Amino acid sequence: MEKYFDTDRNSSYKSSEEKKYTNIKENSDEQAKEEKIINIDYDKDVRVSEGAGIFSTPIIGNDKLYFGSCDKNLYCISKSDGSLLWKFTTGGPVSSSPFLYDSKIFFGSDDTFIYCVSAEDGSLIWKVKTGGRVISSPAVVNAVVYCGSNDRKLYAINADDGSNIWTFETGNVIISSPAVVGDYVYFGSYDTNFYCLEKHEKTLKWKFRKSTLSLYRRHKSWSILVMFYRLGRTRRSRALF
Repeated sequence: MEKYFDTDRNSSYKSSEEKKYTNIKENSDEQAKEEKIINIDYDKDVRVSEGAGIFSTPIIGNDKLYFGSCDKNLYCISKSDGSLLWKFTTGGPVSSSPFLYDSKIFFGSDDTFIYCVSAEDGSLIWKVKTGGRVISSPAVVNAVVYCGSNDRKLYAINADDGSNIWTFETGNVIISSPAVVGDYVYFGSYDTNFYCLEKHEKTLKWKFRKSTLSLYRRHKSWSILVMFYRLGRTRRSRALF
């Protein structure tokens, strides 16, 4: 059963063209000095759109491998032979790494959604809209999905039906992927704080603030480096780091 918790879908992403065919050239042994052309069988071989990188870390379960791609798809391929089993298309690049739990795959997309799909056939179970890109990779513990978003919030979502349990807002985007241990969830934010929350009530137990002095010095040095580069004097800038 498909569930969708926000009807305002982000449609700003343009579709990308897929290559019609690919030829991979490889050299034969040195004695023959001949060139072979290997034709890719698209019914079997996995491919992504030209120029679409893969930043997502794969997860493996039941002899299947799941990973996201910047061509907007989540892929499921066979671990034994690499053949494509299914793919699920979102509205934006998928840099988030998937999480496998209870025969479901959880992941985020740049289209601002957190997704839950079937691990068996890739069918959509539910999706939750956030206020920003979802680069953070989810963690699932005791049927609760924890995931950050570029809208500055950490989300706790019911893994079964996608309903919201709580959200916790920080001072900047959350690209960090949460870790859940015992009764606490740990994660970092671009606001330079590292947070520890009580996972049941989103109560802040503590936060650690990284010193901003080193960031300021690096920023200042970087500005000087750019100035030296423009003057053609990059050698002198190396001493600043």
